[in-house]
Amino acid sequence: MKYAVVCAGLWLACLAAGLRFGYWNAFAVVGGAAWLFGAVCSGALLSGDRIRANHATETAEDRKQRLKWAGRFFLIGLPFVVTAIFLYG
Repeated sequence: MKYAVVCAGLWLACLAAGLRFGYWNAFAVVGGAAWLFGAVCSGALLSGDRIRANHATETAEDRKQRLKWAGRFFLIGLPFVVTAIFLYG
């Protein structure tokens, strides 16, 4: 429920920002930023030796929490990217 409220709030902010910057740009930036945060949380932007060091030092609970946040950011960004694609075309 919290994430639906966050998405609705971001959606309204995009509509307001779309008046100034264009709707496609506003939705693309918010969706892209959410996906970028998700990639950072998941560790997808790290090199192999850093991933190995993180895997060796973090607990299973920390890893689960980090990947949960990465999934949340991906799901929050998904409707914004889809909307940006439809608005672009």
